[in-house]
Amino acid sequence: MNATQKAILARLRESRVMLIALRVMLKALRATQKAILARLRGLRVILKALRAMQKAILARLRELRVMLKALRARQKAIVARLRELHVMLKALRLRLFASDEGNLGGAAG
Repeated sequence: MNATQKAILARLRESRVMLIALRVMLKALRATQKAILARLRGLRVILKALRAMQKAILARLRELRVMLKALRARQKAIVARLRELHVMLKALRLRLFASDEGNLGGAAG
């Protein structure tokens, strides 16, 4: 075997080693890619769940706003009714006071 043939065989062996190394690297890259895709799918599921939760929270928030508006309206009505009752109570006190004075004046006279 001459020097040229030996050199060619050496290069061939190097190429085989390189090819094996490249195959191993490719296999590792495929495994990494598979893991990344699996994680991405998991994140998509989580994102979908978070969006659904956000939607539910926003719907509940709208409901609470409506309830708060209704409560404020009721509070307003109650305050108005209390004012009316206060005025009526004042009027009753004045009438009682006036009738007491009238009774006292009639008894003394």
